[in-house]
Amino acid sequence: MPPGTLFLSYQLTIDPVVDFTSGYHEKWLPIWEDFSCDWRGCWFNQRVEPPRRIIGDEVVAAGAKGILFRCISLDRT
Repeated sequence: MPPGTLFLSYQLTIDPVVDFTSGYHEKWLPIWEDFSCDWRGCWFNQRVEPPRRIIGDEVVAAGAKGILFRCISLDRT
């Protein structure tokens, strides 16, 4: 059989989610400001749990299914 391409679409319902699309604001706990920090440096160099792990645990504990971030373009032109 010749190779082919399958086109699929999915519809997901994942309520509730934490909406972080507008970035960090003062209304968020200060740990959210560090979400994008270098987690490898925290874990391997400083031997501390990365903020994103703590935040993820808090989101799950609050009953949310995930965190929604805005899309960041990687266009380097």
